[in-house]
Amino acid sequence: MTSLPKRLQIWAASITNRLSGNDSPDTSSTSNLVDCPNAAAHPTSSVSTDYTELMSGSVPCPSCGGSGRIPKELEETLVALIPMSDDRLKPKKTVLYVLVGIIVCAIIAAIFIYVFLPRTVILTSNSPPIEVVFISDRDNETHSRIEFNFANAVNVTNTNYFPVDIVNVSATVISKFQPWSMDVVGNGWNTSTMRISPFGGSSQRIWFNNTVALKGIVA
Repeated sequence: MTSLPKRLQIWAASITNRLSGNDSPDTSSTSNLVDCPNAAAHPTSSVSTDYTELMSGSVPCPSCGGSGRIPKELEETLVALIPMSDDRLKPKKTVLYVLVGIIVCAIIAAIFIYVFLPRTVILTSNSPPIEVVFISDRDNETHSRIEFNFANAVNVTNTNYFPVDIVNVSATVISKFQPWSMDVVGNGWNTSTMRISPFGGSSQRIWFNNTVALKGIVA
C-alpha cells in the first residue's frame, strides 16, 4: 500500500497540474452529463480516488464517482433510498381511523333511529260511568228503538320524542248486552285539531261526541 507521504505528493502534484491548466476538463465528455442528486453531500467537482483515501469517514458517490454529474441516460434509472427512521416508513393508523369512523356513524344512526322511530299514542280513560244522556229520537209506542247522544273524554299520552297532531278523531261504541256479543251500536267523533306534547309531557284529554242507536230488546 502506498505510504502516506507519497500519496500526499501525488495529491499535491494533481492540484498543481489543475491550477496550471494542464488538466482542463473535456467539455465534449461532459456535455451529456446532468447534476447528481447526491452532489450536495459531495460539492467538489472532481475528486480522485487517491484524494478520497485521505477523507476519513466518507466515500465518493457511487453514482457519479464524486464528480457531481451523471450521464443523462442514467437519470431515470437511479433509485432514491429512504432511511429506516423516515416518518414515511412508519405504519399508518388508517385501519384504526376507519373503524373509529364506522363506530361513530353507527352510534349516530342508532341514536337517530331511537329518537325518531314512531311510538304508540296511548289512550286511557278513568271517567266514571255515563249517567247523563240526551235522547234525540225514540219509539214511544213499541219502545223498540231509541237514539241518544252523550259526551265522554279519554286521556291521550304521547310516548314519542316529538309532538303529535290529532286531527279528526273517531270512535266506535260497542254493546256487550250478551257476554259473547260485540255489536256496534254507535259512533263518536271529534273534528278539532290538537297537538300532544312529546314524551315526558302530561296526558291531555280529548272529548268525543257520541251518538248511539239501540233497537229491539236492547232498547
